[in-house]
Amino acid sequence: MFHGLDDQALLPGGLNGTWDWVEKDFTLVTIPGAGHFVQQDAGDLVSATMVDWLRRRP
Repeated sequence: MFHGLDDQALLPGGLNGTWDWVEKDFTLVTIPGAGHFVQQDAGDLVSATMVDWLRRRP
C-alpha cells in the first residue's frame, strides 16, 4: 500500500492501527511530499518500488 504523507483526504493518522487489520504479509510505503494521488506525485518512486516488490515475490 502506498500512502502520501501530505494527503489531505486520508491523513497519516489514519494509518494508526493498520496492523490490527492485517493477517498476512503487508507492505506499507509512506511517501513524504506526496498527496492523495501518490502515483502521480511520486510516479517514478511508486513504479520502482512496485517492480522491486514484485521481483521479490516467489
